[in-house]
Amino acid sequence: MALACSSTDGPVTLRVDLRTDLIPGVEFDAIRVQIDGADDLLRSEVEADWLTGARVGEWQLAPVDLQALELSLLLQGTPVVSRRALTSLREDAGVTITM
Repeated sequence: MALACSSTDGPVTLRVDLRTDLIPGVEFDAIRVQIDGADDLLRSEVEADWLTGARVGEWQLAPVDLQALELSLLLQGTPVVSRRALTSLREDAGVTITM
């Protein structure tokens, strides 16, 4: 779901971070981020300090009142856990997903 603002606004940055106690390489081996209006991100490099939090990715998007995204942790291509989030994107924003 993306609700549009003024079409004259320039792009804004959306940063997505992940915090999880799941064990990378054992309980998940990939991260998928799906954002309305953007290409999906599939990240197979999962070695990071996810327990304290780490950046999954950044996107340049058109400003919107409400932006939906879904982050999924995968194991051998099958979702283990997913979480949806909504955020305002009138200006640069960061979202931390905790699983």
